[in-house]
Amino acid sequence: MVTSNKKINKIELTNYNYVRDIENRLLMAQLNILEVEILKEVLNGSLKFTTTQLADALDIDKSILIPVLDKLSATKLLQRTDKSVLVDKELRKYYEVQILKFDENFEPGMEFLQSLLSKVPIHILPDWYSISRTSDHIFHSIIEKYLHTPKIYERYLQELDFSDPELNAICLDVLSAPDFKLSSQYLIDKHGLSHESFEKIMLFLEFNMICCISYEMIDEKWEEMVTPFYEWREYLRFTRDTTPVAIANTLAIQRLHQSDFGFIKDMLTLLHAMQSDPVRVEILKESSEYSISLKTAKSIFEDFAVTPYSPPYLTQLVDRLQQLQLATISKQHLHITEHASEWLKLHIQDQAHSLFRLPPSSGSIMNSFSEKDIREVEKNLRRVAHSGWISFESFFMGMTIPVGDSEGINLKCKGKRWKYYIPNYSESERQFIQATLCEKLFETGMVAIGFHEDALCFSVTPFGRMSLDE
Repeated sequence: MVTSNKKINKIELTNYNYVRDIENRLLMAQLNILEVEILKEVLNGSLKFTTTQLADALDIDKSILIPVLDKLSATKLLQRTDKSVLVDKELRKYYEVQILKFDENFEPGMEFLQSLLSKVPIHILPDWYSISRTSDHIFHSIIEKYLHTPKIYERYLQELDFSDPELNAICLDVLSAPDFKLSSQYLIDKHGLSHESFEKIMLFLEFNMICCISYEMIDEKWEEMVTPFYEWREYLRFTRDTTPVAIANTLAIQRLHQSDFGFIKDMLTLLHAMQSDPVRVEILKESSEYSISLKTAKSIFEDFAVTPYSPPYLTQLVDRLQQLQLATISKQHLHITEHASEWLKLHIQDQAHSLFRLPPSSGSIMNSFSEKDIREVEKNLRRVAHSGWISFESFFMGMTIPVGDSEGINLKCKGKRWKYYIPNYSESERQFIQATLCEKLFETGMVAIGFHEDALCFSVTPFGRMSLDE
């Protein structure tokens, strides 16, 4: 969370009775299995009962029950007399939320955050989170401003300014952990903190929507754990689990062309061949497009390798030569034009830029999508720019960009459940993403295309990384 564009943190715990909150959290952290069960029974029962009634409900001896009740009475949750126990109605509401942390299915997410914010005087929240006081729904306004998309939330994290270095250190520890989870005791020991100062830090981080506390049963006891908020942790796990793994045996990859600028070099080879004789082409069935037969290609291109992509590749070559007005077709032959001589003199990167500016070929599915969609696919290459050779499938599985009719990833509430919903791409959107790689970006030398175990794979080239500012 170190950045040059810092914003002053406006959250002040002193704006509400946080000391009582810290005391209650310290008590919760000390509860054992039996004490948690007793607290649950207290919260689920009536506001007034006898110790005998509670002991019978739990099937335990009163000599075991009474010391626990006295321990809980320190929180002002209940008051025990000789004959009965009285439960504070307002504090019961507080503990009804807190006890959920001991449920094995507890998800410390947006619903929990909303309950946390409800403890703060409502007039304070607009100051803390810089939102309009006239907002119809303060919590939804906070979501919209800070958490709506991963990009928005990541920018928020980068701009946070904590005066206490321990806050940054704990955040980085948790976000760097293998499963984005660490025990409170580990963090307390590592940073030399008292449990009280640690709970104050965690309360502050919870209000800052970064990390929060829940409990996990480990070795027959409740262990206090620190994680990011549930929805963000699930997104982090998704990105971790869908990060493409490089293909180890690159010798088993059958490249579509051995050169990163293979498409342009094949254009040059075709132009040089046409300088001697026109090259025969054939019109494709059920199409007005022209292509070169595999037999002709083998006679023109040295070491021409036949792959599943060879037929459309040869069609692309003919189409691009015509679009750039470097060749024309007459009597089913490809003829070089007078414009070709100037293009042949250009540096190969300038030739690539001239191809990049062209619209998709007439038969491409890319014509059904917008220029913005193409740019989204290009930007998404940044996440794999240094990954080496990866399968298209692994790249596609981790995509979260808005393409076609699919929205990009964003935080939504369905029922009571909040989640960063991953786009569910249609088959045509998948074909478009693949075409953007195999046509536009391959043609211009930004990606190299190949096949590994009969599956499409690719690698971002050095020219591609330069073009993507990577």
